[in-house]
Amino acid sequence: MIHAGPKRELPLPERKPSFIAAVGHADAMVALSHADEVIQDGLCLPGQQPKPIFHLAALERISPQMLAWIRPLLDSSLGDSSRRP
Repeated sequence: MIHAGPKRELPLPERKPSFIAAVGHADAMVALSHADEVIQDGLCLPGQQPKPIFHLAALERISPQMLAWIRPLLDSSLGDSSRRP
């Protein structure tokens, strides 16, 4: 799990190089938690926009916060779905 707060940079020397490489390509992070919540600017890496950290009470489902965040991203990557058969 990553514990980060707004405007706090991830302490890079404390992480494995493979983790840092993967995080650099991630759009968000997910962590198992006691309740669904989101830290909007939870992960801050040098030179990148802050990334949300979604805390999920159960990994078997998508939280309402995560669904609200990902739906516009999926819609824009698929184009205008209202014109699809």
